[in-house]
Amino acid sequence: MTPERIMDMFETTAEVEAMCIRLATYRITPAERSQLQAMHEASAAMVIAADLNAYDEFNRLFHEAMYRATHNQFMAEQAISIRARLAAFRRTQLRYGDRIARSHEEHGEILRAMARGDGDEAARCMRAHMLNASGALTNYINTLDGVGPLL
Repeated sequence: MTPERIMDMFETTAEVEAMCIRLATYRITPAERSQLQAMHEASAAMVIAADLNAYDEFNRLFHEAMYRATHNQFMAEQAISIRARLAAFRRTQLRYGDRIARSHEEHGEILRAMARGDGDEAARCMRAHMLNASGALTNYINTLDGVGPLL
């Protein structure tokens, strides 16, 4: 797995997740919206505690809940499949700087766009969120510079 391949995968997942969130914005139920908001609010404690393990698990569940909110099972399955291939790298990017806090803020931006019913803005926010994760991973790798294993 080369760095270029990993970045290609992040770029692809950014587009897939942007499609998911755009569709979810229009199809999400009130109960699903409440669940996402509650999950987001609960994750603030993980951010404050800098609990990488808890936030990583929350992040997976949060994104999967957004995929399900598309009410398109095939799309959700594809997003989950791509996410699984990137799981270790997505976790690693959380180690860079204040990435956990930024991720939390970005989730809030996505949820606010969804609440306004602005699927295009929600998609833009999701794409940026994923590309920011990719950038954080690149920066983290660069700080290692032969120090040890990536994962």
